[in-house]
Amino acid sequence: MEAYYDIPRIYTGIAQIGSCFLYILLLGKKKSSLGRGVKFLAALLIQCTFLHLTGHVPRYLWIPCMILSFGLMYVYLYANLSLDPVSLWLIAIRSFILAETIASVEWELYIVVTLMRTGEAWLSFVMMLAVYVPLFTAVWFLERSLMTDNLLPVYSVSEVIASTLLAAGIFAFSNTGYLIKGSRFEISNLWIFNTRMLVDLGGMAILYAYQFRISQLQAQRELISMSADLRLQYEHYRDYQETLDLINIRYHDLKHHTEMLRAELDPERRSVHLRELENELRAFAPDQQTGSPVLDTLLLGKSVKMKNLRIRFTCVADGSLLEKMHVTDICTIFGNALDNAIECEALVKEEEKRIISMTLARKKDFIYIEVSNYCERPITMKDGLPVTTKTDSSLHGYGVRSILYTVKKYRGTLTFDWQSSFLEMKILIPV
Repeated sequence: MEAYYDIPRIYTGIAQIGSCFLYILLLGKKKSSLGRGVKFLAALLIQCTFLHLTGHVPRYLWIPCMILSFGLMYVYLYANLSLDPVSLWLIAIRSFILAETIASVEWELYIVVTLMRTGEAWLSFVMMLAVYVPLFTAVWFLERSLMTDNLLPVYSVSEVIASTLLAAGIFAFSNTGYLIKGSRFEISNLWIFNTRMLVDLGGMAILYAYQFRISQLQAQRELISMSADLRLQYEHYRDYQETLDLINIRYHDLKHHTEMLRAELDPERRSVHLRELENELRAFAPDQQTGSPVLDTLLLGKSVKMKNLRIRFTCVADGSLLEKMHVTDICTIFGNALDNAIECEALVKEEEKRIISMTLARKKDFIYIEVSNYCERPITMKDGLPVTTKTDSSLHGYGVRSILYTVKKYRGTLTFDWQSSFLEMKILIPV
C-alpha cells in the first residue's frame, strides 16, 4: 500500500497540461494547429520532467515545488492566451484544481481495480486514458457555453484573493494525508485515498460555483447597464422627436408666411423679407432625409450637438433598409455609435480635424453600416472591441457592448479598425 500513497508525477503533469490545453481550446483564438501542438508537447515534456525530478524532494520542499508547477502552468497559458494577468491567474487556478481532481479520481479508480485484480504494468496507463479522456470531454461541454474570453467577469481584488485562498485550501486539505505521512499523526491509507478524491471533487464544485456566481452577478450588472443605456438612447430619440415636431410646425408656418409675402406689392420690401425668411427656413430644414423617420430624428438630434462642437458630419444613408428593425435597436446602434464618435471628436483640439462620417447601404445580401471618426492615435483593442479610455473602466464601455448585443440579435457581425488616423466601426447584418 505504501506504493499507492502518491499519484505518479507524470500522470499529474499530463493532467495539469491537459487542463490548461482545455481552456486554451475554449478561450484561444484560432491559430495554427501545428504551432499549438508544438507548444503543447513542449509544455507537457517540461511539466512531466519537472514533476518527475522533484518527486522525491524533502517534504519541506514539496510545497515550493508545487508552486513552481503552478507557475509553469501559468506560463503555458500566458504563451497561448491573450488575456489580462488577473483572468489568466483565475484560469490557471481552475486548471490546477481541475487537474488535481481528475488525477485523484483516476488514481482512486486504478487502486480499486488493482486491489481486485493483479495489476499489470499497462493497466495504469490504460486506466489513465479511460478516465482522463471522458472527464476532460465532460468539462469541455460544461464550460463551452460559459467560458468565453469576452464573458470573463471583472473580478474585484477581494474576489481574486478569495478564489486564490479557496483553491489553496482545497489543495492543502486534499493533500493532508501526504503531508503528515510518516509522522505520529499518520492516518490510514484508505482515508488518504478517499479524502483526496472527495475533497478535490467537492472543492472543484465549490470553486466553480463561486466563480460562476461572480460571472452571473457581472452579467446582471452588464444587463442592467445596457438596459439603462438603451432606455437613455430611446429617451433621447423621444426628445428629438418632440423637437422635430416643433421644427416641422415652425417650418410649415414659415412656408405660409413666404407665400403671403409673395403678394407684397413693394418689390424691394418683398425681396428683403423673402431673403430673411428663406434663410430662416434653411436653418429649420432637416439635414438628412434617409427614408427612416427614426433615423432622421436621431440624426437631427446628434447633428445639433455636432454643430455646437464644430464637427463636420457627412452621411450617406438608405434608411429604408431599417424598415424591419425595431426602433429601440436603431437607437441603440446609431445612438451609441454616434455618441462614441462625438465624444472622441470633442477631445480633438484642431477644429478642421473633427470629422465624422456615416454610411448605411446595401451590399449584396447584407445591410452595411459604417461610422468612422478622426482618431489620431490607435485605439487599444481587447477581444476585438475598443478599450475605454475613461478612468473607471468598470462603469463604461457598455455602449459598445449594447451595439454588439443588438447586432448579434440580428445575426450580424461588428468589427473595429483603425486606419490612416480614422477609427472605423463596421457592421454587417443579413438582409
